[in-house]
Amino acid sequence: MKLHVYILILCVALVTGGYAQQADVPQPIPQYAQDNRGHNWYVHQLALWEAECAKTPTKEGAWYNRFKAQRYSFFEDTTVTQKQHAETFTKLLADMKKAIPDSWEYHLSVWRNGGNNTELSEHLDRAYQLNPTFVEIIEELVTFYEVNMNRTKRDEFIKQWYAAKSFSPSLLGYAYNALTTLEPNAILVTCGDNDTYPFWMLQVAKNIRPDVVIMNTSLMCHPEYRPKFLKLYSIQADTSLLGDEHMAKTSYEQSVQEFIRSVAQSNKRPFYVSITVDPMFSELIKDDLYLTGLANKYSPKRFDNIAVLKRNWEAMHLDYLTQTFYEENYGFNTKWLPLLNMNYIPLTALLYEHYKLSGDETKAEHIKNFALTLATAAHQEQNTQEYFESIANSSTTTTNTTTTVSTNTQQPDATSPLTLAPNPASTTLTLTLRGIQQAEIHITNVQGKAVYSTRMDSTEQAVDISQWANGVYTVRTTTINGTYNTMFTINR
Repeated sequence: MKLHVYILILCVALVTGGYAQQADVPQPIPQYAQDNRGHNWYVHQLALWEAECAKTPTKEGAWYNRFKAQRYSFFEDTTVTQKQHAETFTKLLADMKKAIPDSWEYHLSVWRNGGNNTELSEHLDRAYQLNPTFVEIIEELVTFYEVNMNRTKRDEFIKQWYAAKSFSPSLLGYAYNALTTLEPNAILVTCGDNDTYPFWMLQVAKNIRPDVVIMNTSLMCHPEYRPKFLKLYSIQADTSLLGDEHMAKTSYEQSVQEFIRSVAQSNKRPFYVSITVDPMFSELIKDDLYLTGLANKYSPKRFDNIAVLKRNWEAMHLDYLTQTFYEENYGFNTKWLPLLNMNYIPLTALLYEHYKLSGDETKAEHIKNFALTLATAAHQEQNTQEYFESIANSSTTTTNTTTTVSTNTQQPDATSPLTLAPNPASTTLTLTLRGIQQAEIHITNVQGKAVYSTRMDSTEQAVDISQWANGVYTVRTTTINGTYNTMFTINR
């Protein structure tokens, strides 16, 4: 039984909701990966911090917050050209050098703008000399020494980072469950900050599963890092697939797809893809991926993953998901954590179906209630309830009929730009985008198997579903504003 449904990914910007705008009070700019507050908020804060710098030109903190607001405001602005980006930061850094020349804020900004350019490493070193306890500097040093494969120095700063207690304990709890349910000496593919740093932290600071190799797709595209990393772990792969020449002929996405397939097929190590990784990157091996926990295991031979899921589920530490003994004041918790925890839904759905089929109603109900608790926190209770109801119906009938949704058009969540019609559907499903022109669409069936993927460049698109089986399907929509999940039913 297979399932590689992706409820949430972290390598794209997820919708973060609204923030109350304070007209005249600039706010500290948090790290983007920990607390993304949306494009409009950054634009507003940028104007406030620019005014603050003009009022008090020697105020170091104002300049650094201005730099971050400018940087993050560009992340989701597709209208800004590379030339405009370069000109903006050239001027901003020149102004910072004039106003606060030898400050850690200036040196860190120069380094961050340079994108891990080793020729600018003296600025990172100087920033650390001036402020050795600032977590954002420590984070940059961890990445710098990883890219340069200096594991001794990297580990030194990882331990310092862990001691600072700046990481959400709940994020570490998720990483623990993902890491400890892998086979010995496994390779785990990750893609972003929040599904890489926590694993390193547990491995180095707590000596938890140091045997697992964390392969970050972004880092693997670094031309100097890639061969050193592969050599260190004796990993076989076609390195030319991520080379500039090959990427020029194809695309970044296709190159990563081919590289992941190359590693999966060329090594005897157990190979996993974290379910936080965008499914487009594992597209070429999707038919050989089996959900075993919070990751998909690559296996060219079919195997029943239910026994593995049951064992891993029983080994997971889950109390942190439902019990909070004191308030964790981390930006990540309020914005990202509820969505990240939705990654437990696919495995609970498979186990729920298993227990329903085996007649163990007590365990089935317990797992469903657990899943609904997580879904409620992520404002996905209705969709998840319908999802589990569809599984229950398919488990208790010998026909292909499924429960019927009462409305004729899927009403998306409050922020989703996608409308599905009709719902239930029979032969054709119409996808309609509202307020946006482009989106990546991925549809999976109730077993989690990908059945359809497309890029929408128009506001409306019809999908032929006449050959699809009856059941409930999940539609994942990714836009520049975020990722959303909606469901529809086929009932003939």
